[in-house]
Amino acid sequence: MATKQKQPRVPGTPGRRQKVARGDVQETALHEASHLVVGHALGRRAVYVRITPERLPDGRTSLGLVLVEPDLTEEITTEHAAGVPITAEQRRWVLEEAVITLAGAVAEMVARPETAAADMERAGWCALMLGVVRPHPGTPHMEADPRFIDTAAAIAHTVTRERETGVLAMAKALAAAGEMREPQIAAVLTDAARGSHMHLTVGLNAIAVERAG
Repeated sequence: MATKQKQPRVPGTPGRRQKVARGDVQETALHEASHLVVGHALGRRAVYVRITPERLPDGRTSLGLVLVEPDLTEEITTEHAAGVPITAEQRRWVLEEAVITLAGAVAEMVARPETAAADMERAGWCALMLGVVRPHPGTPHMEADPRFIDTAAAIAHTVTRERETGVLAMAKALAAAGEMREPQIAAVLTDAARGSHMHLTVGLNAIAVERAG
């Protein structure tokens, strides 16, 4: 979706396009396809995905990017910093975002540090926005509650397993195309209706309420 931090609305970042090995292409395609399909299953509008590496302004390289709308990252971050309570709509969005964020690593079942770190950072942001954090032992910092992360990952696993046909079809198409826009994505995502698994975040919300504070 894509470090899962806020990305530019226009796909592509100025910089040198890099080649990747064939194995990396397949792994990245599966990773990004999983984010995309899980987002679709949770009711998001899947508008863009790429697996072509792009150099980011800060010098890092983005291996892939997924855009599923709406994107409330900036709105929620700004209001949280200002002490504005999260709304019911924003809360539901953050719960979905936690699941979408963890879907890539869950589908790959491999530990690629560069993608796992970005996804875990994004999942931590979700936990922070919901107040599902605890003190990190021996530091002044806070960390995401492990039960919240584990539950979100378990839901991601359920969705990717039940939408496996769509994930594999999307990964295959993405590996061949490099990038896909909404019409191409819609032509592949025919295995289930958009929003097919929205009900699963109810359990994650219960965990979040229980563990918050």
